[in-house]
Amino acid sequence: MRTALIRSKVLALALAAVALASASTCVKAGDGDGVEEIYVLRSVREARSKPTEACSTERTKLSQPAWEDQYTFRSLETRPKDGRILNTDAGKVGEIRACFGNSADPAVWELYGDLNVNGVSGKAFGKCYKTKADFPEKGVNLFACAFDLFDLSGGYFGGQLTTNSLTTPELFGTASNPSGYTQVSIATIRLWKKRAAP
Repeated sequence: MRTALIRSKVLALALAAVALASASTCVKAGDGDGVEEIYVLRSVREARSKPTEACSTERTKLSQPAWEDQYTFRSLETRPKDGRILNTDAGKVGEIRACFGNSADPAVWELYGDLNVNGVSGKAFGKCYKTKADFPEKGVNLFACAFDLFDLSGGYFGGQLTTNSLTTPELFGTASNPSGYTQVSIATIRLWKKRAAP
């Protein structure tokens, strides 16, 4: 039973599992130049509400604010020899308040977010796309999201956040319904600093 449960979680996380050999720590990329840092994290939805003033069109540029979510980011643990994710809830490392907005396409949502990850604060803006419904079983829906990161602290001039996302009727917390899935998202975050002058 435990093996089957882990196998189903890894199926949902396959994209993230092959992305990095160790997802629970920061990876210095670029041959040690220090111009890029990469994190692979899990997001967990903690709350949902009608959009507040924090999600106003004037502040977020969302044309049709629809709802507001609160998420925490959790670190992961992987098996070094193959990158398989063994623990999707190793520890809380950040949070994001996400404002979702409707678009002309009912399968596409705009998102504005205020985030803090490992002490780096900033803003996110982008879109989420519904890719499949009732797959891999009834009640499970798949999404893919891509966001630009800006107004970052810590000397970062920009970044990118992408997600491999899965939702079930159980909106909050770590337990999915049907059981066995890791919700909501596995997020890959890239942060960039300017290269030092030679």
